Amino acid sequence: MATTAALVLTDGLGEYGGLTPGIGNTVLGGLTLTERAALAAHRAGIDRIHIAGECLPEEPGLARLRARGLSVTCAPEPHRPFAAVPSDTTLVVIPVVTLVEPSAISAAIERARLGAGEAALVVDPRPEARHRFLQIREGQVRYLMTDGNAAATGLAILTPDAVAIVADARSAWVAFRRLARATALWAVTVDPHFGERLHDERDRARLERDYIRHSNGGDRESFFTKQIRRVSVPLTRQLVRFPVTANHVTLAGLALSIGAGAAFGVGGYWAALLGAGLYYASTVLDCSDGEVARAKYCESPFGCWLETAADYASYVFAWAGISIAALRANPSSAYSRAAIVALVSSLLTFALVAYQRHRVARANPGQFDDAVAATLAVDSPVHRFSGWARQWIKRSTLAHLLLFLAVIGRLEVVLFLWAFGASAAWVLGLVVHRVLVSRVTVPHLRSTPTPGVTSHA
Repeated sequence: MATTAALVLTDGLGEYGGLTPGIGNTVLGGLTLTERAALAAHRAGIDRIHIAGECLPEEPGLARLRARGLSVTCAPEPHRPFAAVPSDTTLVVIPVVTLVEPSAISAAIERARLGAGEAALVVDPRPEARHRFLQIREGQVRYLMTDGNAAATGLAILTPDAVAIVADARSAWVAFRRLARATALWAVTVDPHFGERLHDERDRARLERDYIRHSNGGDRESFFTKQIRRVSVPLTRQLVRFPVTANHVTLAGLALSIGAGAAFGVGGYWAALLGAGLYYASTVLDCSDGEVARAKYCESPFGCWLETAADYASYVFAWAGISIAALRANPSSAYSRAAIVALVSSLLTFALVAYQRHRVARANPGQFDDAVAATLAVDSPVHRFSGWARQWIKRSTLAHLLLFLAVIGRLEVVLFLWAFGASAAWVLGLVVHRVLVSRVTVPHLRSTPTPGVTSHA
């Protein structure tokens, strides 16, 4: 029975794409392109990784990959990258110039559905794609190096017999041309998953930015979260250049939320404005910690629970500071009752959501929000309404609301809104609880020893 392995090509596609010795050592998103390709394959369920090219990773890089649980070998012949692949292996080819997320690799394998001796090449059929040198007809790659209708991403799936056909090919591009002539080279797409080519140095900043944005959830996120991302994505692109872990970012955000609560408690217009600014900054870091974790492939269940605890704590600090200031300024029973309802309802909501996260996604806590949102969007009207309403009680929404109320000098009003929102959240959480715990199951995270975190602000 054939096993599956990945072949990471450190020099690119070859020929039209140009062999670029050393491109694998280029750093993008905090990882070298070689490490990124290998870790993407590992997250897609492939443990055997072959690395080939003129510029192989140095021993420290290989040690980092092996420390994450990968079985990594380096091909001895740089000009025959396919020669070292065992004959009984289904091969996933990943040139380092192809920036691809793990789900795109899984989608390519699933959609290929190859027969004996066949292969599949992931293509980009978009009119705006660069280097449209493939001619696709009836689902197959018919001609290469022509004025075509699709571009090659470089990601490919080869059956064992197809691997034998290209065993002496000197590059991926030579292998693709040979497969197109000798057998069926099927064209597949991985949309909506991320899979794009890095064509030149000018592409690097754009692809890094687009990859981070895509891994966040893109158009599926709420309006207010998208506004936070406008700040967090550029910040994350700077943070990944340093030896900063996602947990460091989480703790920094927690410190800012503590400072926000203290400022709220002082009372007065300028203290409230300072507190709102600190809370907004802490929310930016709440987004950035997950971006750092996903960019560096260092998510972990521990990191997610740490982020969850810091997230819940930020609500409590804000509530405490605003309540103290409001009661000092106007010790009316209306504020005290609103503060008590807000606190009790918030704690009940926190407990329920934490329990649901444990039941639904304890193997991969960071995927809880995405899985819940997808489930609620396709169920009953009540569940769809709950999916919409939950966007309004997220931390990103609260950060914008606090900033607005602080600017107009009416921060204490948030206690009434908070009491209503938290109460509604608790009730809706109970309504959808049964469908969540019975229908949603998040797959296990292929975790690594490096601590990280995922975030959904």
